[in-house]
Amino acid sequence: CRKTRRAVWGLSVLKNASCRICSQERICNFCFRCVFGYRLNNRAEGNQLAVNLDEYCNLPPDNPQSYHAFMRQNFFDHININPARVHIPNGMASDLETECRRYDQLIQSLGGIDLQLLGIGRNAHIGFNEPDSAFAQTTHCVDLTESTIEANKRFFASADDVPRQAYTMG
Repeated sequence: CRKTRRAVWGLSVLKNASCRICSQERICNFCFRCVFGYRLNNRAEGNQLAVNLDEYCNLPPDNPQSYHAFMRQNFFDHININPARVHIPNGMASDLETECRRYDQLIQSLGGIDLQLLGIGRNAHIGFNEPDSAFAQTTHCVDLTESTIEANKRFFASADDVPRQAYTMG
């Protein structure tokens, strides 16, 4: 796993576990260790369930900067997880509020989240929940702060290419 932008995971070896995944570079090494452990022990049966914490708005899943592409390249493609059991907000949804409600309903229908591993951003944000903002209890769309855009511009051709909004769980 390259130590670049964002990654991460919870536990790939728990049978039927529902893991909420944040995407943060500081935890990339943990992602690598999960893949290594999976390959070494080959204990996972494909029953795992992944629910991503966040996704940029207006980036298609195949965009290399999307969390869809990043998690697939750095984690999901390396373990035995059924792609139908990987859930990430739809960054291309035309109605942001409807997508937030859909994602929350999906999580509820899956029985909730069993494990969450989080990183804290440079400005102390968790997911895209920025400091000094009220933490919503549900999935919501946020306007990214200038400090978050500045921190993430290294993954894009320029700061102008960094999305200005993202979905994140509360």
